[in-house]
Amino acid sequence: MKEKVGYPWTTLPDYMFAHAGQGYAGHGTLCGALGVSSCLINLVIYDKDDSYRAVIDRMMWWYAGMKFPTERFDDISAFPKQIQV
Repeated sequence: MKEKVGYPWTTLPDYMFAHAGQGYAGHGTLCGALGVSSCLINLVIYDKDDSYRAVIDRMMWWYAGMKFPTERFDDISAFPKQIQV
């Protein structure tokens, strides 16, 4: 976003979401991608009508319905053949 759009994205720190890596501080809980995506969705479409909530809700439902982790990268994964849930 910094390169494609510029301001105000240029004002965000580069490592703003580093804490979300590996399931928030390495705990392997909630996928860091969900928390970061939620924050960015909120920044992009925040308004008084809370329309960001519908977008985040759909993302969470999509995530809940997918089988993770994918086997796509098993050949380079430190933990291949994990149970999908």
